[in-house]
Amino acid sequence: PPPPGQPLMPGAPMGAPRPPQMGGMPPAPHVPGHPQPQRPPATNPQQGGSLNQAMGNMNLGGGPPPPGAPKQFGGAPFQQQQQPPQPAPVPGQPRMFTPNAGAPPPAAPMPGQPQPGAPMPGAPMPGAPGMGAPGMAAPGAGGPDIFQENIDYSIQVPKSILSLTSKYIPTSANMGHQCKVPLGAVIRPLAPAGDGEVKVVQPGAAGIVRCKRCRTYINAFVTFLENGRRWRCNICSQMNEVPAPYFCHLDEEGRRRDKDARPELSEGVVEYIAPSEYMVRPPQPPSYFFVIDVSVTSVRSGMLKSVAKAISNSLDSLPGSPRTQVGFLTYDDSVHYFSLK
Repeated sequence: PPPPGQPLMPGAPMGAPRPPQMGGMPPAPHVPGHPQPQRPPATNPQQGGSLNQAMGNMNLGGGPPPPGAPKQFGGAPFQQQQQPPQPAPVPGQPRMFTPNAGAPPPAAPMPGQPQPGAPMPGAPMPGAPGMGAPGMAAPGAGGPDIFQENIDYSIQVPKSILSLTSKYIPTSANMGHQCKVPLGAVIRPLAPAGDGEVKVVQPGAAGIVRCKRCRTYINAFVTFLENGRRWRCNICSQMNEVPAPYFCHLDEEGRRRDKDARPELSEGVVEYIAPSEYMVRPPQPPSYFFVIDVSVTSVRSGMLKSVAKAISNSLDSLPGSPRTQVGFLTYDDSVHYFSLK
């Protein structure tokens, strides 16, 4: 007989044994907070359909669940995530594909487990020193640019014009302070060159090329870049544009092909003829002013006579003739001026 409270099965005689459950497992208990799976009603074979269809619609523990039914594990059904409805496509507009649409969000990583896309411990970071291509600095490093100058050290300034107190000079102020050696130079701009005359440069249509920052004249120690279109100042490292009339291509060694034809690019010392833009007024005639001691001591010693004779002999050879102007001033216990007009 059935236990107390158990309803009688229709069609089963009294005292008959209960039929076993399909799959050998008891029905899944109801878990609070989870939806109770709905069982489809039994289908009468005589009302259309067959027994196989009726058995397939039942969610029994021994068979696979029907399509669209929530999966069960341990008797509790999982909640299936509903895919958001997609908007209807507009006629004539291409459909957009969203990857992983409706997929559940990724699970949070366990403590101590690296996140996806994070670098492994000990792996070099992108852009770290030594990870770039050879000869290239790391992006964003902010260090000084490495530049190798192409200088012809065979070009020297004549010692009669520039003479240093030391053959070598320190590369920094700190080194110069530590060496404790006085450093200096003797400069004679108008002295004879000694080995030969100083070459004169006549500026062309480009004028006198100078650095736009420190106003250094272009010289034999500057470096040309970008196939001769720009040049780097050897004093302040400023990049300057080469004027179009002064442009010339570079050879395979990075030097201008007209280097030997331009004294300012092949000589250590040159003289420029100043063009008209360097003059605020017309050139003035050269003037020579002689200051002579006419004291009693100078007259008795014969110095006054010797000075007068030397000036008289040199008047005709003074540069600037015939525009040369001469003036005299004498002094003893007072100052004497002379009007020669």
